[in-house]
Amino acid sequence: MLFLKKKKIRKEIFLKRKKINIIFEDAPQLAAKFFFFNMQLNQNDTVGLYWPINYELDTRPLIKLLLLREIKIALPFFKKNMMIFKLWKNQEPLTFTKYKIYSPSESNRSVVPDFLVVPCLAFDNLGNRLGYGSGHYDKYLEIHKKTKCVGFSYSFQHFKSLPNETHDLKLDYIVTEKFFRKVVR
Repeated sequence: MLFLKKKKIRKEIFLKRKKINIIFEDAPQLAAKFFFFNMQLNQNDTVGLYWPINYELDTRPLIKLLLLREIKIALPFFKKNMMIFKLWKNQEPLTFTKYKIYSPSESNRSVVPDFLVVPCLAFDNLGNRLGYGSGHYDKYLEIHKKTKCVGFSYSFQHFKSLPNETHDLKLDYIVTEKFFRKVVR
């Protein structure tokens, strides 16, 4: 039953995001500013991000701001079906992988980000997040418990409440084009 509810929400939001993301063309810049001016980051921090696919809220404006501030950037890379993060510098090539994501080179150094910016299909005020259903971020954060998780999403992807299971990751922060919120549990 819970699986079917999640599946229905995923389909609904994915189609909605695909249809209206053009209307929200300055949303990535607005969300990047909310993140940039509200997160307590220093130059020793590493921020793990996704490279946008499937009409996700574009992280590239945020990446530009972080690079200007000389914050280290890491992107996901899969090794033996496990997600890890590799440092990435501007202008380094990315490869579209069999996991349908853009990743840095395998030779780039692996790191554990201090903050992990994750895409959302849906989120609620309690920090519940609905992703694509593969569980890669859930598994990663189960191992790396000190990494703070930041949901990066369009505001229309907000739900009053979402179905969740004990293994589903919880967001520590939510950033949209309209707000920045620290999740209080």
